[in-house]
Amino acid sequence: MSDSIQTKNLEDLSPVEIDTFMNTKSRLPEFDRSDPELWFAQLEHYFTRQNIKSERILYRDLCSIIPHLVAKEVRDLILSSPSPQSYTILRREIMNRLSLSGSQIIQRLFQAETLGDRSPSQFLRHLQVLMGDNTVGEAVLKQGWIQALPCYFQHC
Repeated sequence: MSDSIQTKNLEDLSPVEIDTFMNTKSRLPEFDRSDPELWFAQLEHYFTRQNIKSERILYRDLCSIIPHLVAKEVRDLILSSPSPQSYTILRREIMNRLSLSGSQIIQRLFQAETLGDRSPSQFLRHLQVLMGDNTVGEAVLKQGWIQALPCYFQHC
């Protein structure tokens, strides 16, 4: 779907275009507060597939789909006059304001996460995803991972 369809009124669309538009809108990813980086990656794939490139349209669509609790976190930006880079600014601020801090990530990794029904390698990948671009070294991560494993995996 092109920008031109995005900017048309629904009354101007054919029944097929309306159906296509509504079906693709309903397939937008639901916002995941625990991983805004992944959510934005999915959203931007959607925008690319829909050939939406205009900052103004990206900004408008983002404002219309974020949950109310997220909108409250960036209320100042939503209520201000849009700038030429509104989408980019809003995206950056949502990421900054909602992403876990480095210390929160480490705390979550070493206190809240358990092996559960995952294999040790799945658990390590899970921890690496949670770490993201955190500056803690791989050695620290692996040491915490080993300590989180049951004794029979640690060779106690």
